Amino acid sequence: MKTIKLQVEQQVSDSGQLIRESYFLKGQWHNEHGPAFRAWNSSGQLIYEAYRLDGRSHNEHGPAIREWNDSGQSISESYYFNGKWHNEHGPAIREWNDSGQLIYEAYRLNGRSHNEHGPANREWNSSGQLRCESYWLNGQWHNEHGPAFREWNSSGQLIREEYRLNGS
Repeated sequence: MKTIKLQVEQQVSDSGQLIRESYFLKGQWHNEHGPAFRAWNSSGQLIYEAYRLDGRSHNEHGPAIREWNDSGQSISESYYFNGKWHNEHGPAIREWNDSGQLIYEAYRLNGRSHNEHGPANREWNSSGQLRCESYWLNGQWHNEHGPAFREWNSSGQLIREEYRLNGS
């Protein structure tokens, strides 16, 4: 059995607080057993972690990249498989504002926009009102049951819609 040795780098603040930790293999971020990169703020709060294999974002068991604000509130998470956005069980990308309100979500399979059960992309404004949504299948705008793209103004009035099948 071949043993692989990871290079570990840690950055510590003047006060002795760990603020960065990185795992490398052959010069690329890599860790098969946990995050390849993590960062903490000056208070010791985890604010970023990234799972990587051979330098590519990858995590088969959850988000490959997660970010938090200084209060510990999630502000983003992204699911990756072999360096491509990918989540078979829900959105591959989600973002929240500092109040914890969801402001963006996107469904991706193998890096391509795709959702067979609803919009593949949705974005909300700061008051929580849906701003736009788009339907995609296999990386192409597509909706057999209505518009493939819709956009609303800040008053909630529909201002644009486009119908597409198979990207056309």
